[in-house]
Amino acid sequence: MLKLFLYVTKFYIFGNSLKYLILNLGFKKSNYQRIMESLKDLISILSASLAPIVAIFGILYTKKNFDLSRRKRKDELFDRRYKFLKDFEKLWKSTGSESKGATRMSLEWDEIEPFAQEAYFLFGKDIADHIRSYQGKSFDQNLPWVPDSELAKPFHKYLCFEN
Repeated sequence: MLKLFLYVTKFYIFGNSLKYLILNLGFKKSNYQRIMESLKDLISILSASLAPIVAIFGILYTKKNFDLSRRKRKDELFDRRYKFLKDFEKLWKSTGSESKGATRMSLEWDEIEPFAQEAYFLFGKDIADHIRSYQGKSFDQNLPWVPDSELAKPFHKYLCFEN
């Protein structure tokens, strides 16, 4: 049957006489009409399913393109976001006790607000609120060279590339 289908489509596409092909393969004239009806049905089914298939591929392509553009944006902003985190961490670690080398007792509004505004545009409202939560607080100076994990925790979704 597959051999017949290949012959039929080959002759149908190239415009040769399908009737003579079927009759030469040993089929009766009554089978010719039945085969032609089956082929017409097959062609109509394939032509009807073409539009939804193209639409599905278009949707998949659009989804992949959207994911790629989000990833590209995240990649392009990485340097600016990482620099912002390090600059704020440097400011944060400059607070505390003067006997341990700090330059200020705690972070004040006028020191934090420029960072919060920049954070709002680079990251969003969640990081800006996190930065503002440091107002009036100071860093524990026991290990100043160790990164502050509580400070960096909300930045994880913006600076890590696992997903």
